[in-house]
Amino acid sequence: MTHPGEASRTTAKRHILVIEDNPPDALLTELVHDEVRHCSTLDVVTNGTDALRYLRQEGEFENRQRPDLLMLDLKMPGESGFDLLITIRRLKGFELIPIVVFSGSYYPADARKAYELGANAVIHKPAELAEFFRVIGACYEFWCTASVLP
Repeated sequence: MTHPGEASRTTAKRHILVIEDNPPDALLTELVHDEVRHCSTLDVVTNGTDALRYLRQEGEFENRQRPDLLMLDLKMPGESGFDLLITIRRLKGFELIPIVVFSGSYYPADARKAYELGANAVIHKPAELAEFFRVIGACYEFWCTASVLP
């Protein structure tokens, strides 16, 4: 039996904005996206300044699709992922957007802090390629097909 909204939830395409300064990690995330295809579109920015310009649709990011999900690296040069998380949560219209922190940090204090600042999930970046694909694929599966976004 199908419940109201079930078909649209599983077939609705989502747009992801990846905020990642490490080109190999960004490329791998894009490759997983292309392989898994749970979401219709994905954009990547490499720093917090461009992420905020993207969300505000400023400059070269004018008229870009509003993301349904953010994947945020914590350890970036300049503005940290923690600072960016705080700023995004204060942006009008982005208070409830799901934010998945995707970080190489395995410090429990970093995960705890990310949750305290408004992250919806914290995922550790696996070093092994097959595990990287599995973890990112599972993330896409949950956020792009199984979850109901605000």
